[in-house]
Amino acid sequence: MKTAIKLRIFFLLSFFSSLLLFSQNTAETYGKLFEERSDISAQIQAKLEELSTDPGFRISGEKYHNIEYVTNLYQKNNFQPFWTDLSYAEDAINGIRQSYEDGLTPLDYHLEAILHLENEIIRNAEIDEEMLETAADLELLLTDGVIFYADHLLYGKCDPVTLLSTWNFGFAPIPDLNPSTFRQYIQNGEVTSRLQGLRPDIFLYDTLLSSLAFYREIETEGGWQEITAGGKIEPGDQDERIPQIRHRLELSDEITVKDTARSTIYDKNLEQDIRRFQRTHGLDADGVIGAGTFRELNKPVDERIETIRVNLERVRWVAGNLPQSYLIVNIAAYWLVLVKDGRIIHKANVVVGKPLNKTPVFRDKLRYIDFNPTWTVPTSIIKNEIIPKLKKNPKYLEDNHMVLLDNQGNEVSSSVLDIENLSASKFPYIVRQQPGPWNALGVVKFMFPNDYDIYLHDTPSKSLFSKASRAYSHGCIRVQNPLDLAEVLLAGTEWDRAKINKVIDSRELTRVKLTEPLDIMLSYWTCGLNPDREFFFSSDPYDRDKDLLRELDKNLH
Repeated sequence: MKTAIKLRIFFLLSFFSSLLLFSQNTAETYGKLFEERSDISAQIQAKLEELSTDPGFRISGEKYHNIEYVTNLYQKNNFQPFWTDLSYAEDAINGIRQSYEDGLTPLDYHLEAILHLENEIIRNAEIDEEMLETAADLELLLTDGVIFYADHLLYGKCDPVTLLSTWNFGFAPIPDLNPSTFRQYIQNGEVTSRLQGLRPDIFLYDTLLSSLAFYREIETEGGWQEITAGGKIEPGDQDERIPQIRHRLELSDEITVKDTARSTIYDKNLEQDIRRFQRTHGLDADGVIGAGTFRELNKPVDERIETIRVNLERVRWVAGNLPQSYLIVNIAAYWLVLVKDGRIIHKANVVVGKPLNKTPVFRDKLRYIDFNPTWTVPTSIIKNEIIPKLKKNPKYLEDNHMVLLDNQGNEVSSSVLDIENLSASKFPYIVRQQPGPWNALGVVKFMFPNDYDIYLHDTPSKSLFSKASRAYSHGCIRVQNPLDLAEVLLAGTEWDRAKINKVIDSRELTRVKLTEPLDIMLSYWTCGLNPDREFFFSSDPYDRDKDLLRELDKNLH
């Protein structure tokens, strides 16, 4: 969020605090105005009618967001005002104010205009036509602000489809809100608590909220100073930057043993902390403080805050529609977890698509597992990889257990290929790799049929799983120790590990359906909780955070 907006919000939040201490006279002035309900009702009805014909019509200069929903609510209430007591308005203001804690912008929910209108009412004792209109504007903005914030808590501020064309996660149904219930919440002083209750009810969201507050406190106190990168520092080295590094980790609560003597020795305790820092910041945890570690240490605190805000939004997109059991892949952090009845029962590292071959974000149903799969080589790989390799080695197909098929699926001898004149435009064949340990899909793949031909699978290239950054595939998701995942998915059936191993040894394609299809979600989170429940920041391999941040910071008022 830009500095000017931050300062403006901070001022408004401070101003709000002073309004909490309103006097009895102030409350009486407010209440007396709202005794003129018939006049205020007429104003409310007239303004809502104006909004229905002219959506660009402004209420005290503010854009109105929930025209149809609010109009329906007031029609059912005979256009009578809801916020007829100053304490009701203060409760709503308090609720709107807390949107800042969610990484949202209170200005989007009319906070500035609401405070201005409220102030106009409580400092003017005279009830005239202008004051009645002010009361109607305050009434409408309070209602729209509360409902708009509630909508963002339930579904997010930004539309994921505009940012991710493959998005299909869906949303939970809109909760019913009738005038009687709404009035009850208001009169019982429950608006703030009800809004809090709409926050995603998952541990990850709570963790992100507390992390946002923590990093904002660091920012308020001045953040951290940049550490000169220079050369790398290895365990046991002596370096003048070590006290700075310790101080930086202390500020973000990522150090276990504080050194008050300001030693310049890179000791075992600090090495342990650096390895943990590297692991939770998407780096190779080798203990060497090099360019990547300095880069992560030196990322300004406001960038960390922006990352947390972005990921709070991503959680809001999905939290209201989560089943009890599911498999989720975090593309940005290169891991998956299998959740059963709300508890993680399996975790694994994954390799995902390169930035040029992005793994899409979408939701589907995992339906079956193929042991000893064949691999039908995509046309793009035939064009860009297979044909050039055939020109260098005419026996490339045989050497890699691949066969040619015609359009009817009949096997064709590779001798039909005119290697010298081979080109993508003169290659009317399908290339298929036979089952076996050499297969690009390894010995198992997990299928959730979809429009993108994406699936989870084994791989003969095991070394990539040891790397911190794992965006290397053509789009599909390679799983570390995939037979462990298969065993967990098939638990309770005849397919125990012994039977799985036996069928793999046969090298025959065997398909096993899951007892019940399982929700699988390919997601993209650049901070949060990793499978070990450590707070992490990952890289942003597809450079998506900045686009979401731009949408999140859009002015909606």
